[in-house]
Formats: sequence, structure tokens, C-alpha cells
Amino acid sequence: MFAILFIGFPGIGKTTISQKLLETIPNTVLIEQDDFYKANKADNEGYLNEIQKTLAGNSTTLILSKNHHTYDSVNEVVCLLQKYNTAYLIVNFIPDLLHSQLDSQFIENLLDRIEPRKTYSHLIIDEKHSRKRARAILTHGFLKPYKESFERVEKDFGKFMHKLDYMNDVDKNVELILAFLKKATQNSLQENKRKCKKRKLE
Repeated sequence: MFAILFIGFPGIGKTTISQKLLETIPNTVLIEQDDFYKANKADNEGYLNEIQKTLAGNSTTLILSKNHHTYDSVNEVVCLLQKYNTAYLIVNFIPDLLHSQLDSQFIENLLDRIEPRKTYSHLIIDEKHSRKRARAILTHGFLKPYKESFERVEKDFGKFMHKLDYMNDVDKNVELILAFLKKATQNSLQENKRKCKKRKLE
């Protein structure tokens, strides 16, 4: 089995690209965080348990569609993949954020994508939930934690990670991911000698 792990924020296009890959790659399973919610809160344990159950099956490709925007969220999934001797490819859709002006434009682009969809329970923008509120959630709940931990992510997982422009056409990004997969080998997992902190799953 081979796993594709996305790094991104809400509205960046993970689900759209995941669905396209699902149609393109045979014998593929898609696991989305959006399918695991309890009381309007993300059920991370349920998400991880579903990954574990799928890894024990017979699929050849596993697509993991979650934001994975912190070191811990990437590390806990990679440790699970390593437990089942599963090679992986990390695709990062978040652009290099060098100054506040770029940060601001990036957030506004995501809000433009999120606003018409009405599908993000904690980021919905309507007459009761302002764009200002959603902007604060993206800035402090996603952008800030990502910046604080991304250096560690690059250090530990950089050799398995490819950065793509979220503003690209969907078909172009799918084509690039498929090209990455062709170059990847099952030996890529063994190249990573990093020790995982074991995590107990019920």
C-alpha cells in the first residue's frame, strides 16, 4: 500500500483533488476528516482508527484528506503508516508565507472559497457567522500553528514532501501528484530512519 497525505487548510482544495485522484487511481480508498465529527467537533480518534482499519485491508493506495497543519498531526499519521510498513507521499498546498501581507491575501483567498460552500461547520460564513470570525479562526487556529511547527515538519519529513500551488488548475495538480507517485518507490519508507513516538489506538 502507498499513502498520500495532504497538508493544507480549509478551502485549499484537498477534497476536490482527493475526489479526482479517487477517480483516477485504481483500488484507492479516501479517508476524509470531514466524515468524522462528534458534537460539531473533529473526531481525530475516529479518523485515526479508520486509517488503521484500512491499512489492515487490501487497498493499494490510501488518500488522507485532512488539514494536517501541525507537526503532531503529521507525525501521528506517519507513525501509523510506518507501523503497517506503508510508504507515503506528503503533498503540501500551503504557500511559503514570508510576511503579513502575503499571509493576509492567502487567508482572504481561502475565505472566498469557503464562503459560498456552507459546508465547514466551524468556518461557515452567513448572516449569523461573520467573515471576520472565520478570518480569526483561520489565522489563529491554522496559520499560526502551521508556522510554529513547519520547520520540524520539513526537518523530519522534507524528503517525502512535495509543494504544490493551491491556485493551480485541479487537473494540473492531479497530474503533478501522479508524476510524484511514479517516481516514488516502496523503499522510500525504509529511507526514513526517524523513530516514531508510539501512539495507542483503541
